[in-house]
Amino acid sequence: MRQANLFNVDLRSTRLAGANLQQALCNELTQFPADISPVTVGAIVIAPGISLRGADLAQVSLAGADLRGANLTEINLRGSDLWGADLSDASLVRANLTGANLWGAQLTNADLTDAIVLDANLTGAELSGTNLAEESID
Repeated sequence: MRQANLFNVDLRSTRLAGANLQQALCNELTQFPADISPVTVGAIVIAPGISLRGADLAQVSLAGADLRGANLTEINLRGSDLWGADLSDASLVRANLTGANLWGAQLTNADLTDAIVLDANLTGAELSGTNLAEESID
C-alpha cells in the first residue's frame, strides 16, 4: 500500500501486519486499528494545520484535500492534482507547484512567496489575499 490514497478509509478490521504504509496518504477520517498510529507506520497525514515542510508529494492526487493553515514550506507538489483543495492560510513558501492542477483550489490568504508555479493550472482558483511575492509563474 506504499503511496496509496487512504482518504476516508476504515482500516479498523484490517490486518496490517507487514503492510508497507510508507508515504500512504490518509486524512482525519481515515480509521486505523487501535494499535497502529499512521505516523509510526510512515503514512502521511493530510489535515488542516499539519506540517509537511519539505515533503515530496510530486505526482500525487490531493484532489479535495483540506490543508487549511498547513505548513507546506518547500514542499514538492510538482505535477500533483490539487483540484478543489483548500489551501487557505497555508504556507507554500518556496513550494514547487510546477505543472500542478490547482483548478478550483482555495488559496485565500495563502503565502506563495518564492513558490514555483510554472505551467500550473490556476483556472477557477480563489487567490484573494494570496501573497505571490517573487513567485515564478509562466
